[in-house]
Amino acid sequence: MTVRTAFNKLGEGNYISPDKRGTHTNRPHAIPHKVKDIVGVHVDSIPKIESHYLRKQSKRHYLEGDLSYSKMYRLIMDKEKSLEANSKMVCAVFDMQKFLQTPMSEVSVFYYKRKLNVYNLTIYDMASKDGNCYMLYETIANRGANEVASCLLDFIAKHKEKGKKKTILAVRIEIDLYFLTTFSAFKHYKIDISHKFLEKGHTQNEGDCIYSLIERREKGLQIFTPGQWYMLVRSAKVTGQPYIMTEMD
Repeated sequence: MTVRTAFNKLGEGNYISPDKRGTHTNRPHAIPHKVKDIVGVHVDSIPKIESHYLRKQSKRHYLEGDLSYSKMYRLIMDKEKSLEANSKMVCAVFDMQKFLQTPMSEVSVFYYKRKLNVYNLTIYDMASKDGNCYMLYETIANRGANEVASCLLDFIAKHKEKGKKKTILAVRIEIDLYFLTTFSAFKHYKIDISHKFLEKGHTQNEGDCIYSLIERREKGLQIFTPGQWYMLVRSAKVTGQPYIMTEMD
């Protein structure tokens, strides 16, 4: 049957006529491809989350469990309405990664040696999906409120140059860091800052994808200096915009 149909479609020059499937007009309410593309882009823009407990073993990504068709429709409508209003606002989430110990190797003698801790404060811009990594090691500074505030102010200053006038930060931080960052940012840059404190036990956020990718890239590697950690973070993301790594001193 397939061969007979192919011969029947042969025209002059032995070329088969174009496929006519889907070209009928008896379904006037079919969804246009342009609308499907818009919906697909919207779904892709929704932040994905990884398995909180198995992110080292699994590469699967999931949408939030409370999403529904009606809620996603409201989200895309709200997104269109607030697009212009949000052009001068940045929304980001930040947190500190666990210690990156140096040296790191499978050599057994290293387990009994004093390790140098490398700190990585990540700030994830949820609009542009840019990952910012501020890195330093413990002989330079600690990871207290002053150091974290310095990283945040650098992030705010860079976005101030782009015309941003308001910053929303989501994080689980101490209250002294909140006041320090807010006061310094308003004094130097005259912008508004809103802090959203994550509820204890529910601190999983979009920025966790940075930690997950770094953990996967470090498998099987031997790292002996902080500079090698810096190089790993810079080259960890091979698709899309690489992580913006800043060495703090």
